[in-house]
Amino acid sequence: MKKQLQLLLLLCLLIAASVATAQTLRPAVLHKIDRTRLSVKIQLVGQNSIVFFEKSAPTTKRVLSRAKVWKIVYTNGTTQVITPIPDAAPIPAIVLDEIILRDSTKLSVSILRRTDDSLFYAVPNSGTAAPGAVLLSQVDRLKYADGRQETIAPAPVIEVAPAPAPISNYQAIPQVVSKPARSADAFNRLQVSVGPEVSFFPAFLNKDHLWISDTVGFGMTQNVGASLRMDYRIVRPVAISFSVGYAGWELVRNFSREQKAVGTETVKLTRIPVQAGLKIYPDRGGLYLLPEAGVTLLQSSLTTDAGTPDSQSESVNRMVVNYGGGVGYEIRKGAILLDLGLRYTLISISGLTYTINSTTIQESVHSFSVRLGIGFGTMKK
Repeated sequence: MKKQLQLLLLLCLLIAASVATAQTLRPAVLHKIDRTRLSVKIQLVGQNSIVFFEKSAPTTKRVLSRAKVWKIVYTNGTTQVITPIPDAAPIPAIVLDEIILRDSTKLSVSILRRTDDSLFYAVPNSGTAAPGAVLLSQVDRLKYADGRQETIAPAPVIEVAPAPAPISNYQAIPQVVSKPARSADAFNRLQVSVGPEVSFFPAFLNKDHLWISDTVGFGMTQNVGASLRMDYRIVRPVAISFSVGYAGWELVRNFSREQKAVGTETVKLTRIPVQAGLKIYPDRGGLYLLPEAGVTLLQSSLTTDAGTPDSQSESVNRMVVNYGGGVGYEIRKGAILLDLGLRYTLISISGLTYTINSTTIQESVHSFSVRLGIGFGTMKK
């Protein structure tokens, strides 16, 4: 009988030790009388003092008088008042944490522990705890029983680049140095080009015109000159264009009587066209359309030489109106510009009169010209 009592006493001691050990595993928040809080693990709540381990020093046992402790809030939601504070609001028997999900759902639970991606909790249910868990990616914020709040930031999205294709042995790997590509909307605000310009005065368009007659007119069916053009881009598809050109011409007519030379007649002509127009780019390439108009300064002289003192010379200056249009294509290599264009021009000539031979040119002359301009572009936009 005595041996049985000893075994019963030993069993009671083991149960008491188990309860004491369980107490050491009770994480909680200890609220002191001065309203400060400590995250602790409670080992013993005695009649005169409380034994605990702070979370910041888990191996150091600390003892605090009950008179300095207001309450202990355990993680399962239970609150134990140690020393009541007269002006403190009444505390419910169980104060729960609150989980607010991203879809606005609210869970009143006791938060047990938290990992990198999950939150574990217990739901009080008729005196028993129903365990549960939720992903942190579903949680918007937390409200703890002690009044603290925490917002859970959404997890960052990490883009994983595809693995490169395997490279066989001894295969050379080219090194590619990328350069920032120029925007398709980039353009040079100012462009200047100069180059030769060849003009043609086709006979089928200038039929019966004195301009192409080599007996009384200039006898001009083609002419070589040069021109300078400047373009200022207002917006990417439209530019204002100005051009000035120069071309000279000379024709010598020989006269004979009974197969003997009796004299010559020399005609000289200088053309200086000044034109303005709109350069229109219908696409994002180098193709352009160029309607334009302007004036041409004609400087002409007629000299007759019959080998006698009565040789005569006469000069005529005239400014006439011209207009037309063209099409062209620009090639840009950095700041270098190549401008190839084809242009049609109608020159309206009136009042060009020589009194020496009683010749008056008053007609509309048609011409085509081909131009190759070389220049540069600047003021990038």
